[in-house]
Amino acid sequence: QDEAKAKVLRDFIEYGLTDGQKDATKMGFIPLPENVKAKVEDAMKLVGGEK
Repeated sequence: QDEAKAKVLRDFIEYGLTDGQKDATKMGFIPLPENVKAKVEDAMKLVGGEK
């Protein structure tokens, strides 16, 4: 169950870094800078114990 929750969280974060970026701009938000996206991708690997 914890792994299932971790996968859902990783999928949500990945959406935010990909298709979510397009949706965010439609709502008036600016896209995340590449350096921020890279940090989030690195941190996402820690969700659920991935290294």
